[in-house]
Amino acid sequence: IESLRMLSERRSLVEENGRWHLSVDEFGISAKVKDIILRRVSALKPNQRRILDLASVIGEKFNVELLGSVLGQDSLEVLETLNSVARSSSLVVCEGDFYRFDHDKSREALYEEISPPLRRGYHAKIAERLEAIGKESEKWRVNDLTFHYYHAGNKEKSVKYALAAGNDALEK
Repeated sequence: IESLRMLSERRSLVEENGRWHLSVDEFGISAKVKDIILRRVSALKPNQRRILDLASVIGEKFNVELLGSVLGQDSLEVLETLNSVARSSSLVVCEGDFYRFDHDKSREALYEEISPPLRRGYHAKIAERLEAIGKESEKWRVNDLTFHYYHAGNKEKSVKYALAAGNDALEK
């Protein structure tokens, strides 16, 4: 009820011709929901929080090997930490070879708490690691590279990979 009231007050939920509909495509996290998520996060140990912060920059779904590689930690250590976080807070869940956040709003709340310079640094490290993995395996993840280089502030490389993504899409 409170969420609906908030949407109505913000004019994000409006009534027209006797029907209610959203007037926006997307809306942020309500303060109450964000507070609940951040309370769960505040109970984490510093290393657990660091891992989740970086995971939030990678995306809703993230690869443990990439996460460990960017952090300079052994994948097993990262797996143990994520397993512990999943059991204690349910912020993340395991899905096959990947982990994902329990909800995108959890990821979003964590991401928003990271300072902009640190976020750019994380995006840069992720992009560099993805680029190195791509060269090793000949699997170019051009969309991810474009996204992370763009958010890292590296316009030259983000444009390079955006063009490559466009060419890849045309070929498909």
